[in-house]
Amino acid sequence: MAIGQSLKGSGFRVFYCDRDWNIVFAEKQESLERAKASAEEIYPGVSALWLDAHVSEEEAAKHLEEIWGPHRCNFCGRTPLELQDVRMVEKNGARICASCVNAAYEALREEKHAN
Repeated sequence: MAIGQSLKGSGFRVFYCDRDWNIVFAEKQESLERAKASAEEIYPGVSALWLDAHVSEEEAAKHLEEIWGPHRCNFCGRTPLELQDVRMVEKNGARICASCVNAAYEALREEKHAN
């Protein structure tokens, strides 16, 4: 289990993981106190085991960029972490996210109806 602070926006996420740190479930909480309380409700006694990772926001941002940077949408520049719908189409080394695909479709449709 891990608790992480959102780099953009507000709130915290509680990540329930398997032994290999694969995320099984995640939930968003508005505060660190509420995130810890939620974890304690599910796993009584876990609060006594919390460790502070001592990771700065800059270190976390750099790590996330290393992992997700290569997966940015070539049109809007967002990574899957920043998207509601994380689906992407990749072809010839370029990526486009579902939001940009939808926006392009709507623009083409409006252009067709305008002519």
